[in-house]
This record gives sequence, C-alpha cells and structure tokens, in this order.
Amino acid sequence: MSDKHLLVTIIAVVVTFFGVFFLMLDKKDDKVLVDALTDTEKADKPQPGLRVVMTGCSRVQERTEVSGKVVNTGNVDLKFVTVQSIFKDEHNRVIEKGVISVVRDKPLAPGESITFRGRSTRSNVHKCNAEPLDWWS
Repeated sequence: MSDKHLLVTIIAVVVTFFGVFFLMLDKKDDKVLVDALTDTEKADKPQPGLRVVMTGCSRVQERTEVSGKVVNTGNVDLKFVTVQSIFKDEHNRVIEKGVISVVRDKPLAPGESITFRGRSTRSNVHKCNAEPLDWWS
C-alpha cells in the first residue's frame, strides 16, 4: 500500500470516528431533554401517594394496640384512606387482620399526616404491623 493510500485511510478512519462520536454525543443530549420533559409532565399530573408509619405495638390490659400515622406523600388531597392492622403470634403467623378507617370526613392535604390506632383482643399476639390498604383522592 502506498503512503498516499495509507494517509487517505487514516484520515477516513479519524473522520469516521469523530463523526460517530459527535453523533452519539448529540443523541445523549436529546435523551436528557426528553427525560426532563417527562419529569415536567409528571409534575403537572395529580399523583396520589401515602406512607404508613407504625409508631407503636403495645399490650394494654386484655388487648394489643397498634398505632401509627399516615402521611400524604402525593400532590393531591386524599379523601379516603384505610390501613390494615396485622397481628402475629410468636411464630410470626398472622392471627388477625383489621381495617382501620383513617381518612373519611376531612381530606388529608399533601404533606399532612394523621394518626391511627387498631386493637386486637387475642391473647396470643406478639407482633403488630400496619400497611396501606386502600386510598383515593
């Protein structure tokens, strides 16, 4: 291969490399722009959300009581929220579940929280838990 052909081949490879590099760089910028638009669109849509935080599980005379709070983590009022109380025995088996109506009459605004309590009269309860059951805005 002559020096002239070698030089032309090297230049062609370098030009191709930089062309592909800049083309890929340009595509990354488009993707970031699309992602940013998607996040903006999401921020404008109503997004209900909540978090249940259990704050206590205690034995009071003949009953076990689970307590906690519900936090509205969405961007819209929650008009109805129920929490499921879960009571377990010493072998971690579920022995009772209950439904606690937490929000019904007064909506829970974004960022606000409200407390709840649930009870079991079973004598063999050793553990408690609470989790979101149903909610809507």
